[in-house]
Amino acid sequence: MTLISERGLAGVTMSEVARQAGVARQTLYNHFADVESIVTAVIEQHEQRGLTQVRTLLDGHEGAAAKLDQLIRHSVAMSAHGGALASLEGSLSPEAQEGLRAHRSQTEEIVREVLEEGIAEGAFRTDLDPDADAAFIRGLLTPHPDRTETTDVARLAGAIVRFVLAAVRAQ
Repeated sequence: MTLISERGLAGVTMSEVARQAGVARQTLYNHFADVESIVTAVIEQHEQRGLTQVRTLLDGHEGAAAKLDQLIRHSVAMSAHGGALASLEGSLSPEAQEGLRAHRSQTEEIVREVLEEGIAEGAFRTDLDPDADAAFIRGLLTPHPDRTETTDVARLAGAIVRFVLAAVRAQ
């Protein structure tokens, strides 16, 4: 990631990555086909770590509203730190981008589960469409290149929580 930030994705070679990592180039090729596969693996690792943390976090909260609040706050924090990764996605092949989109659909599934739980417990509106609403909420949580570590993450997360909970809460 350091090399990419210095030179851009197109300016990084496997030889430079191997040198930076302190391994032989062939060792790197034993694990990755090219620079794009390394970038994809880094992004997927970031996403998987976030999903694991979300599942653990949600297990520690009762009620769909509290779970949705925590899910949003955690996702915004992760996207703030993953903004640089998000900016690279446009440089990846369509196949790599599709793989990352499929991976991110897991976040949407978690949101859908929380919405369905909230409807079942009477905390959320009964006219919600869990599929469409989960897709919309996930869109709010998707990493953006302009969300950097200097963004006031807590303030942004609070705004999204207020907006989403106001929209889904039962009247």
